[in-house]
Amino acid sequence: MRRIERMGEPSEWTAYIKRNPNAQYRDLDKDEEGITVRKILREHLVRSQYYLCAYCCRRIEPSGEDSLNEHIKPQGIARYSRYSMCYDNIVASCNRQENQPTCSAKKKNDYDEKRFVSPLQEDCEEHFAFAPNGEIMGTTEKGDYTCNLLGLNSYVLKEARKATYKTAADYHDENLVKEVYLMPHEGRLAPFADMIKYFYDRGYFAENT
Repeated sequence: MRRIERMGEPSEWTAYIKRNPNAQYRDLDKDEEGITVRKILREHLVRSQYYLCAYCCRRIEPSGEDSLNEHIKPQGIARYSRYSMCYDNIVASCNRQENQPTCSAKKKNDYDEKRFVSPLQEDCEEHFAFAPNGEIMGTTEKGDYTCNLLGLNSYVLKEARKATYKTAADYHDENLVKEVYLMPHEGRLAPFADMIKYFYDRGYFAENT
């Protein structure tokens, strides 16, 4: 997981809430204005996240069906319903239909606020570690809980991270790894930049390692 440092709330979202102070997120489907502002929010979130899923760091796009607006505190749990329109409670998540659901599709309403690591919290990256075989592990009890809740070690994700690590390691050039994986290109980061950063910071891609 990669810490998300956000752009400010989109003006269209702020204006919609001001005009509709009692609106709930589920109400956005009821008219064209709501549908439009929901789309604007997703586009804004995806750009803020450099086109990576907030949880697994796979590539996502703002259009189509491979991403959605994800509520960290689930809107389906009654005590969190007041946060359904809160910008600080919404991130963009992948939405792929696979044999092993991950991220938003896996989490749904199964959520323990005291144990969950949010990608918006300052220390989120400290709760996770990676292995060259593509596995992500919790370094804390919260990290373990979050990995399991989001299905971050699904077969598809592990294999994709493993292949990404191998490609980066085969460069034998840490500067090239930094350029390709850790620097945005046209506003996008490479998939699994969180894992590559973990190994880069520990010198795994230095020429003599």
